[in-house]
Amino acid sequence: MARFFEKDQWLDIVKVENVATSGGFFPHPALYIPINVETEGIDGRKTDGGLISGTWVTGDIQYDTGKWGIAVSGSVNLHGDYEYYMRFSSTVDVDSGKGLVCMWYTPEYSYSASGGGDFVALGQSTRDWQAMTSTSDGNVYAAVRGGDIYMQTGGKGDFIALNQTSRNWRGITVSSHGNVYASVFGGDIYKQTGGSGNFVALNQDSRNWQGMTSTSNGNVYACVASGDIYMQTNGGGAFVALGQSHIGWRSMTTSPDGNVYSAVYGGDIYKQTGGSGNFVALNQDSRSWWGMAATPDGNVYAAVDSGDIYMQTGGSGSFIALNQDSRSWQAMTSTSDGNVYAAVRGGDIYINIQRNYLVESYGFLDLYYDNVNTRFIGRVFDGTSFLNKVVSGTSLEVISGTDYHIALGYDNSEGLFLHVNSLLDGVNNTTWTQQTLPTVVSFGCISGTGYPADGFIDDIRWYKRDITSAELTIIKNTDYSVN
Repeated sequence: MARFFEKDQWLDIVKVENVATSGGFFPHPALYIPINVETEGIDGRKTDGGLISGTWVTGDIQYDTGKWGIAVSGSVNLHGDYEYYMRFSSTVDVDSGKGLVCMWYTPEYSYSASGGGDFVALGQSTRDWQAMTSTSDGNVYAAVRGGDIYMQTGGKGDFIALNQTSRNWRGITVSSHGNVYASVFGGDIYKQTGGSGNFVALNQDSRNWQGMTSTSNGNVYACVASGDIYMQTNGGGAFVALGQSHIGWRSMTTSPDGNVYSAVYGGDIYKQTGGSGNFVALNQDSRSWWGMAATPDGNVYAAVDSGDIYMQTGGSGSFIALNQDSRSWQAMTSTSDGNVYAAVRGGDIYINIQRNYLVESYGFLDLYYDNVNTRFIGRVFDGTSFLNKVVSGTSLEVISGTDYHIALGYDNSEGLFLHVNSLLDGVNNTTWTQQTLPTVVSFGCISGTGYPADGFIDDIRWYKRDITSAELTIIKNTDYSVN
């Protein structure tokens, strides 16, 4: 389905006036993109992470010779390595309070409920990555054994050195107070207050500190290789031993329901229920477990050194292999939007995108495919959050190369309506306060982050009112070729 766009060409976005159909005059879309938009790659970056002359390539919705279009700038060829986002002009006839956006989506990969797709390299420098964590505002930290601590701002771009003293960093976590802790093997535990400045020693006893995690009540955990597990209560005072078995503890994570996990290198995975009591073995196969992470939807990940990455669905049952390439997986973390990172010792940092964004706009609305839960989701911004959302009622394990027609209808006085293949498949009747139409709306990616949807989107239409299933069937089955 891919089409290639050369320098100075336009993707047609036109106003379609009074298109006649067998059912009479059909409501015309405010915007219409009648040819394919390929979404493999990222804004102005090659898929291997390299910059193009250090700049971002963008495409603006513009009006020229009677058409709205995306102006392709620069001398690059837009094909498998690039994508772009779109900017709304004040003259674009789109209503932020009521309307419908629809398109065809053809995934490049198949997704099943047993996992959310592959981990993809971010093109970071080869380092001895050892530990990772993330903050609520999307910053991602990565610590290097015998090196520095690095941070990716807002989940975007490269990991940049924070110029900390080179130490044998092994664990890192963010507390509910916003402080970042980092542990040193054969040394101390350090803290960066409020997520800024230097990491300062807390003067804890020198131990072979390994993984760290924290809970919502402010408690901070640190495990010791062939030692105990320690806890600092509510972010203050000394780390106190919890009296756990002295085994090869390597990493830790905390699930959304407050359970604390710790993995043993060459052993089992253990869980402390609700953040109290002993860590109890989950009777998983003995593996060289290393990094761990938990996503907001309750899935728990565990990486194996020179092996695979495993996932426990919803915090219960066995850890199942995700069939990733065998690598020296070490560190893991998850961000608030559900993306999972995994770092390789002596290699790159990888990301598992949990959502394929078809439409994304901070301050307006999103439409995406949830790769893990295998459902399409639409949501709107109510002035404070994106909590108002509609989820497709039917689990849909999308198949590579298969076309799906997806539509999100929104009306701030009536609710959200999600259509899959022209059938109404999700309704949320919650109302919200209409917001101002934003400047930027992205198709096929999160604007400027380098996290594109896989596959292709095509035939994007944006209407000023919700569209019925019968009308969507007409849209789905009709190709209005406007050139």
